Amino acid sequence: MYVTIPTMKLLELFLHPGCISEKSALALARELQSVWPALEVRIRSLPEASERAQALGVIVTPAFVLDGTIIAVGVPRKGWLAAKLQEFGINAGGLCP
Repeated sequence: MYVTIPTMKLLELFLHPGCISEKSALALARELQSVWPALEVRIRSLPEASERAQALGVIVTPAFVLDGTIIAVGVPRKGWLAAKLQEFGINAGGLCP
């Protein structure tokens, strides 16, 4: 018998301090983390995280990156981003398979 161990997904939010969208992007990321316990959310501030951003191909902020894949730039609607997370196998209120 095999047991599947749930894994965390890493959601990185790349921001540039002072950006007009900074507060709304942060609020969205925090809300996602509270609803999706399978998400580990890390806030990446530019220019400190420039090397990581460049490695992932992030050129516009805010940018939402899930396990190394850019899934949204700008501040998407919560429902759209929730649907995108579900496409990656993350279910609200529970851990991903």
